[in-house]
Amino acid sequence: MGINQPRLIYPTPTSLQRNRKSGKVTLPPPIGGWNTRDDPVRMGPADATHLVNFYPEINEVAVRRGYQEHATGVGSGDVDTVTEFFDGVTRKLIACSPTNIYDATTAGAASSLAGSFTSGRWQTAMMNGIMGLVNGVDAPQTFNGTAVGAMTVSGPTVTELVGILAFKSRSYFWKDDSASFWYSAVNALGGAVTEFALGEVAKKGGNLIAMTSWTVDGGDGPDDYAVFIMSSGEVLVYQGDDPGTAAAWGIVGSYQIPAPMGIRAIEKI
Repeated sequence: MGINQPRLIYPTPTSLQRNRKSGKVTLPPPIGGWNTRDDPVRMGPADATHLVNFYPEINEVAVRRGYQEHATGVGSGDVDTVTEFFDGVTRKLIACSPTNIYDATTAGAASSLAGSFTSGRWQTAMMNGIMGLVNGVDAPQTFNGTAVGAMTVSGPTVTELVGILAFKSRSYFWKDDSASFWYSAVNALGGAVTEFALGEVAKKGGNLIAMTSWTVDGGDGPDDYAVFIMSSGEVLVYQGDDPGTAAAWGIVGSYQIPAPMGIRAIEKI
């Protein structure tokens, strides 16, 4: 009489790779509150390691109520842009109305730095101690911590430049109606810029909506990727630091996400 012995079968690396699947994980809101006692690995899913301006309630997390007025006299319309200038020991809070750019650093009445603009929705980037500003309607501007002035950019129609990013010692620009981006020389904010056509690479077409950088090691460094997000939701990822040199620039990935809501819909986490 034969006896069936139990057998333990180990999966091979090939079968592990073939059976690997992704899945969704839904995390509850941190209604357990702020936990500074336990090891984060052992915390419950409803605990939070940080809570800034959020308050846990029984079934939800509420935003802190109320506000305190900081600056007055920031134009007659909505404040469309609030950004920070930070270089060395100089820190400035910049606020933009539809027509003016203000220094709102000190509580009280803000001081106008420049005016007669058409839009207050400025996108900004810091490079070499200078802030660059573009909004897709007005000529690009710079702020050096003291004064606002015109940025010199040659190549595209400068009033159509709506996006700006400093990436690996170059400044990058894009429009809201083009699949291309423009990049500067090394260590230059603006100046003569060169076009790079993403329409030749994007499989689903569309225009370039936003550009950002993607770090793969937890901090900015030489291995960061350049990420271009199209209006179709296609995300093109490039590695390198010189779009004009094939040996120093190449695509490493193409992904699909829902179509972005706009140029300001991108946030690093």
